[in-house]
Amino acid sequence: GVLHHTADPDKGLAEITRVLKPGGHLWLYLYGSGGLYWHVMYWIRGILSGVDLQQCILLLRLMGAPIRRIAEWIDDWFVPYLRAYTAEDVTSRLRELGYDNAEVLRRGVHYDTSQRRVDASSIEMDLMGQGDLRFFCTKVGAPKGALHKLPDPPGGRGSSYAEKPAVLQVDKPLARIESGLGKLQASGAFDARTCKILVSRAVHEKVRDLLESEGPADVPGFLTHLSALGDLLDGMTHLPGRRA
Repeated sequence: GVLHHTADPDKGLAEITRVLKPGGHLWLYLYGSGGLYWHVMYWIRGILSGVDLQQCILLLRLMGAPIRRIAEWIDDWFVPYLRAYTAEDVTSRLRELGYDNAEVLRRGVHYDTSQRRVDASSIEMDLMGQGDLRFFCTKVGAPKGALHKLPDPPGGRGSSYAEKPAVLQVDKPLARIESGLGKLQASGAFDARTCKILVSRAVHEKVRDLLESEGPADVPGFLTHLSALGDLLDGMTHLPGRRA
């Protein structure tokens, strides 16, 4: 759960492999590409670009947000590197590095994206993306080359991945929210940085609730939530600006 936050994940994995004894076991956890959660997180990271980290933490504490949630939010919002990978990319690299049993573990707790993929409908699987990539494999040989290094294309997001329509349907309401925040900043009616943090919390909490709830993901409810945020921001932009 750390390599995807480092400057060079493939170099880190190669070094772990170097120091691991033959016959030793590797427990590896990487974020899987795609899905609603990471799609929304990358949007939030864009929204909060330029917002001060410490100011964000203080405002969240003033809101009475639970400390465990603040830790989760800050990690996803501000960590310098946030990459996700496809199962194929990671499996190919592990085999090339000399590991046996390099297969993704498929299950977890009920709100785990991997577990939700097991018996999910095709739409639900699209919403979960690749899931969480967890491996428990054994080092059985020496590295065989570097043709399958963990990808790191421009943009720093890991594997290339084409998002599915089930996820892309949130783009329009998110764009409306982003536009509303821009208008709010221009109007001067409210502190734009504070509003960005408030909106980020409101969106993140809802997408987390959607994924943690048992049963099918309530995407219509999430879309309604985003629409309501857009309506609220539209109303706020029509309030008088602050006096000098």
